[in-house]
Amino acid sequence: MRLTALAPVTLATLLTLSQGAYAQSQTAQPAPTPPSDAPAAQDPNAEGDIIVTAQKKSENLRDVPIAISAIKGQDLTARGFTTSMDLPDLVPGVRSTTPGGGAYVTTIIRGVGQQDIAAHQEAPVATYVDGAYVGLSTALTQPVFDVDRVEVLKGPQGTLFGRNATGGLVQYITRAPSQEFEAYVTTEYGSYDKFMTEGAVGGSLGGDWSGRIAYHAEKGGAYIRNPIGPDHNGTDVQAVRAQLQYKPSSDFRALLSVYADRFPDQQGPVASTTRAFIGANGKPVGVTPGNFAAYQNFCRTTVGTVPTTYSPLGDCAASLKSPYNAPTANYLKFNGKYLNATATIDWTIGSGIKLTSISNYQYSDQLYNTLLASGFPTAIFNQSNPGGRQYSEEIRLSGKVSNVDWVAGLYGLWINNHTGANVNLNDIPFYGINLNAALHLRTTSYAGFAEATYHFSPKFSVIVGGRVTSDQKRGVNQSSCTTNPTIPVNICAVIAGASPVPLVQFVGFDKSISTTSWSGRIVAQYKLDENVNVYAGVNRGTKAGGFNTGANELYPVSVAEFKPETLVNYEAGVKSRMLNGVLDFNGSIFYYDYKNLQTFSTQNLALYVFNVDAWVRGAEFDMVIRPMRGLNFSASASYLDSKAKNVPVGAGFADFVLPNAPKFSSNVSARYEFDLGPGKASIFGSYARVGRRSTSAVDYAIENVPAYNKVDFRLGYELDRVSFAFNIRNLTNALIYNSGVPSETITGSVFNSVLAPRTFSGSISLRL
Repeated sequence: MRLTALAPVTLATLLTLSQGAYAQSQTAQPAPTPPSDAPAAQDPNAEGDIIVTAQKKSENLRDVPIAISAIKGQDLTARGFTTSMDLPDLVPGVRSTTPGGGAYVTTIIRGVGQQDIAAHQEAPVATYVDGAYVGLSTALTQPVFDVDRVEVLKGPQGTLFGRNATGGLVQYITRAPSQEFEAYVTTEYGSYDKFMTEGAVGGSLGGDWSGRIAYHAEKGGAYIRNPIGPDHNGTDVQAVRAQLQYKPSSDFRALLSVYADRFPDQQGPVASTTRAFIGANGKPVGVTPGNFAAYQNFCRTTVGTVPTTYSPLGDCAASLKSPYNAPTANYLKFNGKYLNATATIDWTIGSGIKLTSISNYQYSDQLYNTLLASGFPTAIFNQSNPGGRQYSEEIRLSGKVSNVDWVAGLYGLWINNHTGANVNLNDIPFYGINLNAALHLRTTSYAGFAEATYHFSPKFSVIVGGRVTSDQKRGVNQSSCTTNPTIPVNICAVIAGASPVPLVQFVGFDKSISTTSWSGRIVAQYKLDENVNVYAGVNRGTKAGGFNTGANELYPVSVAEFKPETLVNYEAGVKSRMLNGVLDFNGSIFYYDYKNLQTFSTQNLALYVFNVDAWVRGAEFDMVIRPMRGLNFSASASYLDSKAKNVPVGAGFADFVLPNAPKFSSNVSARYEFDLGPGKASIFGSYARVGRRSTSAVDYAIENVPAYNKVDFRLGYELDRVSFAFNIRNLTNALIYNSGVPSETITGSVFNSVLAPRTFSGSISLRL
């Protein structure tokens, strides 16, 4: 029996049994048990305050001298947040893309993010779940559920969080167990037969023990319709999280959290393509009525098929009238499984010194298949099987001596990655070859860090911190090229012989990287009063180097390795609450000086990472207005100006904007909650605007993702134990392109990932 079928029965049983256990415990213990004091989002002083752990300690968000956005769990629910793809609608300057057709999710903050879709690469925007680093990119597709809050830290965070956080990080803090009984279950049904169920149950297990189990399942929602094959861009995922906590006193807490998910069969968006080819000037261009004949000839000589109907959408094999309705035998799908286990110990060992240990193990395995069949002489089949294991350990001490707050610790990370790919072009006239690639990558990283906050006065403080990291990586690449035996000419040999230098596809490589890097920050902050905090500082972060690999490795061995990158951020900002709590305003200005930025482009039909220098400058703000009880307005905006310098293009070099760095992005929202009958009703609406953005290091117009406007709407009604909601997402039915991958020389198109059109859904939640 499938896990999905068992879920409602299991959850209902747990709810019933736990409610009975709760009733018995209430009989035996007349005095109510206080809730857990684990770090959690809360309102300690006034509506809107959030407690965060961005500096490895619990602090009011306004007191943290970092550009940070934090969203409470209840606010995430109110906005229908279920995946990291929803972050751009909540946080200014953040982008989330799916360049791998849903198999991989990348997060970009202030124009800094992962550009390579290869599964073995670690991103420069780090992801943490309950304090543990998620270095396996194949694990970033996990659903977001039963969370206490999400924290988005902008700019380098290398001092306390380590290398590979040059752009910032996203930290998910899940709801921890407590001694109080809590249970809920939510069911949602929506457009395109999308069904979701989620629930959790937790409470005392007797004595000093408590536990919590949460579950999430989602299926359907394939919004790219295909009358001759499977629909695309649907979801099929099941996930469960179990937590066990032992807390004998306020000085000691041990928490074990185990999370597992699986994607049995998820369809990606193969139909969303824009026709493009290499024009007479050697640059990719879109198809127009005026150059359609040239495009036909390009397709004839490249893939052996000739489109007969003009359309700007599609590829050499087929034309499309709409990205949402595409008859095709093509498909892109993946399945996978993921395990994450974390053991956390918090222990106040005396004299105000706190010991924290975070031990984490992760396992990921995916199978990713692409079939391009419609219109080609024979199918082009691409298969990859990325996966790996990761173990990390962090031990740190923190405390206070006189007017100095301090934290220091050690960190170790071990990752064993593997990825393999096969592209069968045997029967394509221009190619006639079969390409295979396999990379085994071992990463070992050790670090020591320390940071101190010196309070010169109650209003003025200076933070100084540093981290030293030692990285060792070994990559073993085993690649091959075979020619269709029916072809009289050995095309692989011809390609290899035509290159003046060895190409990875034919010789592979066995390379090692050993580097020592440092990160650090110095920040001064001044509190004008208890509600206004200004800060300014310099922050340095690094990202480790690595290796290129992929289905096509027709590039020199000399570029198989790319260097570590370094980002220095000069930033100043303000955080404030004014007008007796009516207005919250946070703003910052910044300048990034980037050395050896790891960016991404295409060479000889291959996608690879290389280094260039760059800069980014920008400003952003977010604000919340509470003019009356129950009514909130929020607004945020981000401005970015960026340049990657001396990017190789053709036989020369040029400067371009950074990929996924729109010049302007903004969002506004309003929520009104009011009494209605026996319960409370709520109305929520939001508007997001994101500007045009580039998709690769070389900024060709046809590869750009256009600007978009997105409007969401939600109605809610809440009783004592039951709540109802009705959602409309993308109210105006806007066509929203999320990302683009250039494949002009392979399929005659730019592969676009498109977000869902207008969708409707309704949900019901039960709380016990």
